[in-house]
Amino acid sequence: IDKGDFIPKDIHEELTIRRRTKRDNKGRVIEQFSLDQNNQYVKLDYGYCGELYEYDDVLQTKTISYILSDGIVSGKRKLWYDKKGRVIAQHDMNVDRKNEEFIGFREFVDNQELGCAYYIHEEDENGKIKQFDNGSFYVYYEDDEKGRTIKEFYLDSNKIPIANKYGDYGLEYKYDDSLKSITKTCLDEEGQPHNNALGYGIVRVHKDEQGREIKQRYYTLEGEPATFPELLGCYGLCYIYT
Repeated sequence: IDKGDFIPKDIHEELTIRRRTKRDNKGRVIEQFSLDQNNQYVKLDYGYCGELYEYDDVLQTKTISYILSDGIVSGKRKLWYDKKGRVIAQHDMNVDRKNEEFIGFREFVDNQELGCAYYIHEEDENGKIKQFDNGSFYVYYEDDEKGRTIKEFYLDSNKIPIANKYGDYGLEYKYDDSLKSITKTCLDEEGQPHNNALGYGIVRVHKDEQGREIKQRYYTLEGEPATFPELLGCYGLCYIYT
């Protein structure tokens, strides 16, 4: 059993907690709970007080069960790994399966020149590859050293480039950390910047200190503000959080 140091639960509260961890003979965590100074279970801000871990070495999966203070399982997360120990799929669900999120299967491209590159697809209950809303069956991604997407391309069931309904085959992302902004550039079949069927080729997104999107503007590749029917004559959107 690993006994963690006492740490503040919240800067606004005097209550302190510690994490009690149990491991299997391979050193993997199999149980982890939050306890107060009286060894009572503590529910943290995310709503549960502990996790149970199950491993399947044949299927290379890990299942995490999130436990409430009364011992009831509130939800589960299942992770699939490749032979290098990288996560290739994730499935989140609560116990009544009313709220589910499936993060598709990830197939890495092992190429040092590309850095982190991979394909994503989703499967139905029968293992058949599902079609994404944009018409593709696979999406190809390249990430930077911070794990942020810098390129994405849409592919058909044979991994051949395919356009979405606006004529975009993919997007290129550039980040300005000082301005907290992201510039997305629309790409054609050759991976070159273009103005799509809606008339824009660049989307600039601005975020606040919490990482929430607060403004989105559309431009042509030539730098002119762009609008389209869904914007009702406007050139972008602003978001206010209350």
